[in-house]
Amino acid sequence: MGRFASNRQIKGQSYSVQLPQATTAFNYGNPAVIGSIRFVTDTNVVQYYDATNSTWQTFAKVGNATIKKDSSLTPLGGGATLATPNSVLTTFTMSTAYASGSEAQVLVFLGGVYQNPGVAYTFSGSASTTITFTSAPPTGQVLVILHNFASTTTP
Repeated sequence: MGRFASNRQIKGQSYSVQLPQATTAFNYGNPAVIGSIRFVTDTNVVQYYDATNSTWQTFAKVGNATIKKDSSLTPLGGGATLATPNSVLTTFTMSTAYASGSEAQVLVFLGGVYQNPGVAYTFSGSASTTITFTSAPPTGQVLVILHNFASTTTP
């Protein structure tokens, strides 16, 4: 049989639900049930039960990370001024370092066209500010790199 709970917090046109609340010291039951969610009052986080790892995992909070722009034109709001594409250069220095395999953490546009991460460009090493294109961007095209799309906090 399923379990049903009456939630007296939903009234009128309210579209919210109050989660079970307790501190981290409280035993939420053993074993936890797959699909369970809870609010932990002493850390102010919402968690879900991950049956794969048999642990409670914290939902990511939405933050206010500042989007940073690097550009071959003078960037506004911080960032780096990138070298101008000249049909020869394949590497450019960015304002933020990334590890190899984390190409999807940035948005790259060349001449206003979105570049496919891991195909049009790559990062190399464990923490490098160098972006390498598979072919040299054409002369005169504006190169724009937008950062902070994989995090809710600024690096």
